[in-house]
Amino acid sequence: MKPMPVGCLFWSIGLHSCPGKKFAKVEFVAVIAHLFRKHRVKAVVEPGEKKETVKKSIFEVLEAPSLEVTIKMNHPEKVKLVSEE
Repeated sequence: MKPMPVGCLFWSIGLHSCPGKKFAKVEFVAVIAHLFRKHRVKAVVEPGEKKETVKKSIFEVLEAPSLEVTIKMNHPEKVKLVSEE
Protein backbone atom coordinates (compact mmCIF):
# COMPACT_ATOMS: atom_id res chain seq x y z
CA MET A 1 0.00 0.00 0.00
CA LYS A 2 1.33 3.43 -0.97
CA PRO A 3 1.76 5.85 1.96
CA MET A 4 -0.51 8.88 1.93
CA PRO A 5 1.27 12.18 1.25
CA VAL A 6 1.38 14.59 4.15
CA GLY A 7 -0.48 17.83 3.65
CA CYS A 8 -3.88 18.76 2.31
CA LEU A 9 -5.91 15.97 3.98
CA PHE A 10 -9.21 17.82 3.98
CA TRP A 11 -9.55 17.20 0.21
CA SER A 12 -8.40 13.60 0.57
CA ILE A 13 -7.04 11.69 -2.41
CA GLY A 14 -7.93 8.81 -4.68
CA LEU A 15 -11.41 7.34 -5.02
CA HIS A 16 -12.61 8.99 -1.82
CA SER A 17 -11.47 12.50 -2.63
CA CYS A 18 -13.78 15.42 -2.00
CA PRO A 19 -16.32 15.82 -4.82
CA GLY A 20 -16.40 19.58 -4.18
CA LYS A 21 -12.64 20.12 -4.61
CA LYS A 22 -12.80 21.44 -8.18
CA PHE A 23 -15.86 23.57 -7.38
CA ALA A 24 -14.08 25.12 -4.39
CA LYS A 25 -11.07 26.02 -6.52
CA VAL A 26 -13.31 27.62 -9.18
CA GLU A 27 -15.15 29.55 -6.47
CA PHE A 28 -11.85 30.81 -5.09
CA VAL A 29 -10.87 32.18 -8.50
CA ALA A 30 -14.33 33.77 -8.88
CA VAL A 31 -14.02 35.51 -5.49
CA ILE A 32 -10.55 36.86 -6.32
CA ALA A 33 -11.76 38.06 -9.74
CA HIS A 34 -14.71 39.80 -8.07
CA LEU A 35 -12.47 41.50 -5.50
CA PHE A 36 -10.17 42.79 -8.25
CA ARG A 37 -12.86 43.80 -10.74
CA LYS A 38 -12.35 47.50 -10.05
CA HIS A 39 -8.70 47.40 -9.05
CA ARG A 40 -5.44 46.62 -10.76
CA VAL A 41 -2.12 45.65 -9.26
CA LYS A 42 1.33 46.00 -10.70
CA ALA A 43 4.68 44.74 -9.61
CA VAL A 44 7.07 47.21 -8.00
CA VAL A 45 10.40 47.43 -9.81
CA GLU A 46 13.06 48.34 -7.28
CA PRO A 47 15.86 50.75 -8.27
CA GLY A 48 18.51 48.84 -10.21
CA GLU A 49 16.17 45.90 -10.83
CA LYS A 50 15.24 44.88 -14.37
CA LYS A 51 11.61 44.45 -15.45
CA GLU A 52 12.51 41.04 -16.89
CA THR A 53 13.75 39.89 -13.47
CA VAL A 54 10.51 41.02 -11.83
CA LYS A 55 8.44 39.31 -14.53
CA LYS A 56 10.39 36.07 -14.03
CA SER A 57 9.82 36.28 -10.25
CA ILE A 58 6.09 36.76 -10.79
CA PHE A 59 5.82 33.66 -12.96
CA GLU A 60 7.90 31.61 -10.52
CA VAL A 61 5.60 32.58 -7.65
CA LEU A 62 2.42 31.89 -9.65
CA GLU A 63 3.59 28.54 -11.01
CA ALA A 64 4.40 27.12 -7.58
CA PRO A 65 1.35 27.72 -5.39
CA SER A 66 0.91 25.79 -2.20
CA LEU A 67 -2.37 24.25 -1.15
CA GLU A 68 -3.01 24.51 2.57
CA VAL A 69 -6.10 25.45 4.53
CA THR A 70 -6.23 28.36 2.11
CA ILE A 71 -4.59 28.79 -1.25
CA LYS A 72 -1.66 31.17 -1.13
CA MET A 73 1.40 32.10 -3.13
CA ASN A 74 4.70 30.69 -1.99
CA HIS A 75 7.22 33.44 -1.22
CA PRO A 76 5.02 36.51 -1.86
CA GLU A 77 7.88 38.61 -0.48
CA LYS A 78 9.68 38.06 -3.81
CA VAL A 79 7.17 40.28 -5.65
CA LYS A 80 5.94 43.64 -4.37
CA LEU A 81 2.52 44.79 -5.56
CA VAL A 82 0.76 48.13 -5.29
CA SER A 83 -2.89 48.94 -5.97
CA GLU A 84 -3.83 51.09 -8.94
CA GLU A 85 -7.31 52.59 -9.17
